[in-house]
Amino acid sequence: MNEKEMIDGINSRYWKTNLRVVGILLVIWLILGCVTSIWLVEWLNRVTFAGFRLGFWIANQGAMIGFILLIFTYAVVMNRIDEQFEKEIKSAQNPSPAESEDSGS
Repeated sequence: MNEKEMIDGINSRYWKTNLRVVGILLVIWLILGCVTSIWLVEWLNRVTFAGFRLGFWIANQGAMIGFILLIFTYAVVMNRIDEQFEKEIKSAQNPSPAESEDSGS
């Protein structure tokens, strides 16, 4: 396998990983934004938080805080994934001497 094919494979795995992370965070966003704020509001309103009904609080404040936390989570997770795949790309571009000897024989 040549360098270009290796890098293409790494890039393909990177984007699959990226899409998986985005998909998971979008599902959490859907649950936070729709399920808790719209569908469960009557059930959540039975509980009070800081003097407000919990359904109202989640719809107005909790959802915004949750969205900010999702953005922060995405940034942290993607930084780790970027570092991991960057190391793989560098090792594919600059194989170690042992690997180059093996491929030359």
